[in-house]
Amino acid sequence: MKTQRPLLTLRAFLSHRILLCLVPLVLLSSWLALDSVLSLRGQQTREAEHLAQNLVADVEMFLDNRIRALQMLADSSLLDDSSLWPHLHSQAQGFFRGFGSHVILFETGPSVDVRLHSRVPFGDPMPRPPPAATAAAEAAATSGKPT
Repeated sequence: MKTQRPLLTLRAFLSHRILLCLVPLVLLSSWLALDSVLSLRGQQTREAEHLAQNLVADVEMFLDNRIRALQMLADSSLLDDSSLWPHLHSQAQGFFRGFGSHVILFETGPSVDVRLHSRVPFGDPMPRPPPAATAAAEAAATSGKPT
């Protein structure tokens, strides 16, 4: 005996066909949207890495320039003769004008004393260094590198 298939109504038939046509389009548009978001995220990640690398390079160059200028002051022959320290003080003030930070020269030994400070006029009494500056001066004297 043959079983008869139930007949589909026109409404059910058309709904089925519409869904059959729409499902691939919805899947394709979803995949394209996801691909677009992932591509945009990758591009933003690359741009952020590039900006970070540029920032690191700028900071390194900024610090390197300051260290070289301070090294130039440290290597100056004006340090050897205290009668030439007014000229050294004027060079330290030039460092302040160029870089925006003051130069402090410490003498280490049993006590850490400020010998030259670009903020204080030459010949005026030098201030007592704060504990953090004393520790930094001792570390610089031990390592031989500016801090």
